Amino acid sequence: MKTTILVIAAVAAVIIIAAIVTGNYFINFGLARRKKKHTNEHLLGELPARSDKSDASALNHQEARQEAEAWKHTVAQEKVKILSSDGLTLTGELFFPGKDAREGHKWVILIHGYSGGKAEMKPFAMEYCRRGYMSLCIDCRGHGESEGAFIGMGYLDGKDVISWMNHIISMDPEARIVLHGHSMGGVAVVTACGSNPPKELKAAIADCPFSSSRRMFNKQLKEWFRLPGFPIINVSELIFRVRGGYGFKDAEAIRFVHSIKTPILYIHGDEDKFVPTDMSRELYDATKAPKDIIIFHGAAHAQSQDTDPQGYYKAVFDFIESKGIE
Repeated sequence: MKTTILVIAAVAAVIIIAAIVTGNYFINFGLARRKKKHTNEHLLGELPARSDKSDASALNHQEARQEAEAWKHTVAQEKVKILSSDGLTLTGELFFPGKDAREGHKWVILIHGYSGGKAEMKPFAMEYCRRGYMSLCIDCRGHGESEGAFIGMGYLDGKDVISWMNHIISMDPEARIVLHGHSMGGVAVVTACGSNPPKELKAAIADCPFSSSRRMFNKQLKEWFRLPGFPIINVSELIFRVRGGYGFKDAEAIRFVHSIKTPILYIHGDEDKFVPTDMSRELYDATKAPKDIIIFHGAAHAQSQDTDPQGYYKAVFDFIESKGIE
């Protein structure tokens, strides 16, 4: 009997140790900041130069990047830094509509996706600046020049976006602010809108957001590693609550939509193989605020603006204008 108990105890200890080691591995792999750029991208799939682009989409993407690179030299710009609510230094780059500094009171905060950075939002900034917006591209915590040992998965980033809005309002009390983010940045938009944002927030664009980070991690474990979500996700979440300060259940965009009062436009591609299109539909259906949704045919993940640039920006600015921001 004693031998049996010892064997069971030993097996249980091995299982517990293996679960802890595995949980820590996936936290380090997917959520911890890495020194090497884009080392996390395989877990969540958001590659900066995605191979699933069609020829036309890839060409549009390249042309937009080149145009934005040339454009940035024609307008005033400045680096901006703030402190997050938990004491991290966050960095952004502010682009003005012309050579002069601030004009008018229209602002947009542009929020990148997982493993990205503020540079990828320059083509969006260019389009907004051409329409008279001060355009702030931010590095989310754990990315680029912003501090942070762990990635916020849109949850902590939503809180940081509110800090960025308050910073804008401190500079311009008459500010009229729009939020625009894709993928993880779209989750940050939803989270910020549902977290009692300042009244100066007038409209929001959530492009291909995921409604549940937990479901996304389960999906990627199965697709990339051929592993079951249980018990890896459960153990990882317990560990990450200690290491990262929040759990996967906290980072669920669907938790925040019921509190949204800001008009919000959801965008998604119907060829998104990473974040299922139905996740945007789920968020849209649960949103009680003024809302709209547009699905771009043939667009893969975070590629609606490349698949149909004219249609994309027309949808965005028609929505904003309909809310009286333009």
